[in-house]
Amino acid sequence: MVELARLVRRLHDVNVSLPDLYIWHVFIQPDPGGGGYALSVIDLHRMIPNARTAFDRFRSVSRLHWSMSSRYFDDGLKDRLISAYMENSRIDLDRLMRSIRRNAQTLEKRGRDVDRYYAQAKLPSAW
Repeated sequence: MVELARLVRRLHDVNVSLPDLYIWHVFIQPDPGGGGYALSVIDLHRMIPNARTAFDRFRSVSRLHWSMSSRYFDDGLKDRLISAYMENSRIDLDRLMRSIRRNAQTLEKRGRDVDRYYAQAKLPSAW
């Protein structure tokens, strides 16, 4: 979670926003140098360069948080993601978490069911 949060934070620090930042758009592979994993973001067609507004950043972090189904990610992992993302920030973490949860509820009210995305996933045959 910490490495994922740092990846997103690095992208935001260079003013790149990813409105389609969902957990299923994160590619994880063993680090060729050994000991760990390398993370990449895929599906970048809606990437916004020069995104300087806090709203653009909030939206991508919020969607990433929403996409982490409670079937696979407990609240502790989700909170760790946001805490790591917000390291050294002056923003009130509790207030941000409330906003992220409200945004997730809005997505669900619009008919977005995160578990439906997991059910439709096509996993490699080796799994």
